[in-house]
Amino acid sequence: FDPVSHPGAMDLLSSASVGKYDLILFYDYMPDLPLADSTIFQDLALMGMPMIFMHHALCNFQPWEGYASMVGGKYVMPGFHPDSSLHSGYAHDLDLTITVLDPDHPVTRGIGQFVIHDEGYYNIQIKPGAHPLLGTQHPYCASLVAWENQWKNSTCLYLMFGHDKQAYANENLKVLLENSIQYLTNL
Repeated sequence: FDPVSHPGAMDLLSSASVGKYDLILFYDYMPDLPLADSTIFQDLALMGMPMIFMHHALCNFQPWEGYASMVGGKYVMPGFHPDSSLHSGYAHDLDLTITVLDPDHPVTRGIGQFVIHDEGYYNIQIKPGAHPLLGTQHPYCASLVAWENQWKNSTCLYLMFGHDKQAYANENLKVLLENSIQYLTNL
């Protein structure tokens, strides 16, 4: 396990050293990454690198539509898209009742319905090929909060959770992360 922050993360992701990792977990917030960096993500996907994207990583790389295709969805930010009806939003301190949508998937193994105190995102775009894993019916949160997506040779997971310590204290999030890591490293 190696934690890497920006800008050093892009150096690592574009180096030959990235191949020593079993997966990459993104918990970053870089909406204005330069388009030239898209080749880094395309190379990761071509090599079949499994990836987990958490929480505000859904906001990354606003100018490049390929990022949304990789993650399986997108948080559309003002300033990056002229149509304000497509802009996403967020709400803090929500108690989200989470429903398992695919109980047979390895990521949701051992998890039943649960409540998590976290931040929710609404009016997000979710790509048609994304496989639903977890959902909610909260008015200030998208109905889909976790999914699996295939892009090029990579399997990608998105988990909306993880705004602060209250979310990470939730035992179900710990199980989700453990299951996600085990699943992606055993593909």
